[in-house]
Amino acid sequence: MQREFVLPDLGEGLHEAILVAWKVHEGDVVEADQPLAEVETDKATSELPSPYRGRIIKLHYRAGDRVPVGAVLVTFEVEETEPTARPAAPEVSKSSMPELTSVRPASETPSASIPGEPGVPRRDGQREPSISRPVLAAPITRKLAREHGIDLSQVPGTGPGGRVTTEDVLAYLAARQGGRRAETRPEALATPAPEPEAAPPSVTGVAPTVGRPPFPDFAQWGPIERQPASAVRRRIAERMSLASRVPATVTHADEADITSLEQSRAQAKPVAEQQGVRLTLLPFVVKAVVVALKHWPLFNASYDEERNEIIVKKYYHIGIAVDTPQGLLVPVVREADRKSLLQLAQEMAALAERARQGQLRAEEMRGSSFTITNIGSLGGIFFTPIINWPEVAILGLGRVQERLALVGDKPVMRKMLPLCLSFDHRLLDGADAARFVNKIRQLLENPSLLLLYA
Repeated sequence: MQREFVLPDLGEGLHEAILVAWKVHEGDVVEADQPLAEVETDKATSELPSPYRGRIIKLHYRAGDRVPVGAVLVTFEVEETEPTARPAAPEVSKSSMPELTSVRPASETPSASIPGEPGVPRRDGQREPSISRPVLAAPITRKLAREHGIDLSQVPGTGPGGRVTTEDVLAYLAARQGGRRAETRPEALATPAPEPEAAPPSVTGVAPTVGRPPFPDFAQWGPIERQPASAVRRRIAERMSLASRVPATVTHADEADITSLEQSRAQAKPVAEQQGVRLTLLPFVVKAVVVALKHWPLFNASYDEERNEIIVKKYYHIGIAVDTPQGLLVPVVREADRKSLLQLAQEMAALAERARQGQLRAEEMRGSSFTITNIGSLGGIFFTPIINWPEVAILGLGRVQERLALVGDKPVMRKMLPLCLSFDHRLLDGADAARFVNKIRQLLENPSLLLLYA
């Protein structure tokens, strides 16, 4: 009998994976738990084990393909009486699956369009049998589509893996309005449809935008090389686009005199090294940030636009941005408020090393409530870090500089640490940001105060 193995649920917010490599071939006989494939998901790489003992009839994707959650990866031939070491291929429960919509394969939809309605597929012509495939789209995009009676299966997706973005829906709506009024659902008839010349409607938190212009043919000006973007880079691009589109980002900058802190750290370093720990500046900053978050909990919150609610987190999971060969990754130090300076230093060093080696698990990069990013080791003083949405603030650290300063009436050299706080102005005001940074600065300038919260 035949059995199918589908790509299982990959966790919150993940709707696809990149098939990195097959570990088997068609015709191979495999054992239960034998590795079948290597996949890359949400900045992490992992192996998929076989749920069956049997012969592989078909591998449905090739290395490099994007595979949506729930899609069939492998078809097996197994004996009816053959016991399996594991349950049947992991079924993706409706509760854990991303919201799906049936669409037709690209080969089914003719390339011609209805005159006057660019981008809207025609409904005539020869068609192959319909195959149910998932439409990937964020809840906010689906809400916009529902409000205007748009079938997402008819909207060409330009996001990663064919994801339908809010901009795609707005462009589709604008194209449709070019020939007639926007369709409305029966329950929405009380609201007049916008005139054809009206600007596309906005969705909460996302400003209306025009359709993306055609991409230039750069080869007309000289030699080019096309390189496929890795799954990590595509995920980063998606997150950065979202973070720059949704929050109202403002940056507040200040400096902390960390001369005393650096003296204390120099005295503590030999003790830490005896325990195999390299004590850097960052654990002190994490401690100061946690204290400030407890004083101003809105910086440890998220803003739910659809419900108009503020979600204040009662935990302190701090994301630490790490520069790696794969791109910028953000592993999470959980329960940072319950850990000593040495424990923080040890855990951050281990996470950073696994990030650089590409060994982080996906769950190690989820659940942060506040993020810290540090460019000081590379150079740069003040900058505007991008908020790690759905968080509402991020602290950036610049390069420590030695400068002359007056202490009393005497000029002395002091070590100054730039602090750059980007925050979401929808939820937080400039005065809040100043007070929050002032608290961090006070703790870093008076390291003995940190002992009160150790």
